[in-house]
Amino acid sequence: MNCQSLQDGVKELRLGNLPGFPRLFIDYAEYVQTALQFFPCRPDIQSLTQHANLPRRRVFFSEDILQNLQPVACSESSLLNFRRLQDPETRIIWVTQPSSLLGGPFGQVLKCLTAVKLAEELEQRGVPTIPVCEINPGVHTARNQFSISVLDSAGKLQKLRLRDSETVAHETDDDFLIPPQIEEFFAILGSMISNLPGFEILEPLKKLYHPGTLLSAASERFTAKLFEDQGLVVLNWHQVVWRDFLQREFDRLGIAPAQIVNAIRRSEEDLARAGYEIQDDRFSGMVRNNPLTLWFLRQSILPVAAIVAEPAEMEVMGLLRPIHDVLGLIPPAVWPQASASLINGKAQKTLGKYRINLMDALGGKTAALGKIGFDLGEDETIRQFRSLAERINERMNALMILAEADDGFKASVEASREKMLYQINKLRDRLDSSSLVRRTARERRLERLVDNLAPNGLLQEQGLSTAHFLFHYSPELIRNLKERLDISRHTHQLIFMD
Repeated sequence: MNCQSLQDGVKELRLGNLPGFPRLFIDYAEYVQTALQFFPCRPDIQSLTQHANLPRRRVFFSEDILQNLQPVACSESSLLNFRRLQDPETRIIWVTQPSSLLGGPFGQVLKCLTAVKLAEELEQRGVPTIPVCEINPGVHTARNQFSISVLDSAGKLQKLRLRDSETVAHETDDDFLIPPQIEEFFAILGSMISNLPGFEILEPLKKLYHPGTLLSAASERFTAKLFEDQGLVVLNWHQVVWRDFLQREFDRLGIAPAQIVNAIRRSEEDLARAGYEIQDDRFSGMVRNNPLTLWFLRQSILPVAAIVAEPAEMEVMGLLRPIHDVLGLIPPAVWPQASASLINGKAQKTLGKYRINLMDALGGKTAALGKIGFDLGEDETIRQFRSLAERINERMNALMILAEADDGFKASVEASREKMLYQINKLRDRLDSSSLVRRTARERRLERLVDNLAPNGLLQEQGLSTAHFLFHYSPELIRNLKERLDISRHTHQLIFMD
């Protein structure tokens, strides 16, 4: 599995061995020069500290804009950090998330935790820094925006959808009004998780995702509540009229939209020549076709030291760097989102008992069974019983030849043959029945393990919802995970939970 040990209870895997990571993300995380050329600095703390200390000017900064920015459901630590935005020396670690049900994929939690820990690292090095999260429904559509995937009380993988993906009712611009069907959604979800440790958080979630609420607003409150003790500032941008504001600033600076479009096209050509193709057309299309509403320009208002990028965003980060040259801005650094799998005690026991690993789980239940040699063992047992029956028949046939004229002896031999074969078949059937029970139990354990560690062939952060981990672990999940997650190592970390 090519695991290397980290701190107690944590191991790591190379990203290149795992699904869901574009080559540019992997190369940048591993400091490959062909990838580094598209970003302002290396993704290490020393380089980021130097980059964060560069003087920044707020080209688009306006007091009116700052007054329109409102923190969402602030805790004391988040409100204190929000007030620090007015200090020109403050730097920001920026995260953009799509709106989604109950926190979206678990990777969104890892993304916010990366920002929180990165801000703390810079603070320790004398750079005043705060983590900021924007829930922006217009950035892109999350793959599972209207569904969640969780393991139910029995450990079986369940996917629950709020609406059919073709439905367009209740939408407003890029956002989505939560429909009355959310109540049925929660009722079904409650029946799935009724015996889990985190069942009690279902009622607070119902209040956040109430019918008629904008999905983005519910997502903002969910994120703010989840990270209320971590100082994460969740900003509400909905009252800022970005198109008019940016058009006015572009006119003032004499910047034509064509300049930005051309810079992006040149950057895309440079990426292609280096062997990096844009894998997600949603991002590149959004960037090229809507230059006045680029989400990244919001970061130009505030002194963003670094953006935490998920794998699918890395190509866009490479595309955007030349635009900062056009605008005369220092581009923010890019930091790869942390990647991790949480392995609970039951999964640890199964992994140890059958001597399999995450890579085996990613191959699916059949591959995991093959790895432990279960099918081979069953075939060998059947072969041995067949061989024993054949040897008995051979011996009995030899005895029959010795006593051709003695009919009584022949009858005794034949009766003995039948009794022995009957007993052998009886033992075989008994073993078959016992083996079937063991096989079924083993298959069930492996199926639960695969659903837990590699749901539908994906990593947990891609295939399980944030809600799953809240239901299965204690409310201390975020704090415990923050303590164990190492954002300086750009690998996939295996975190063994107690």
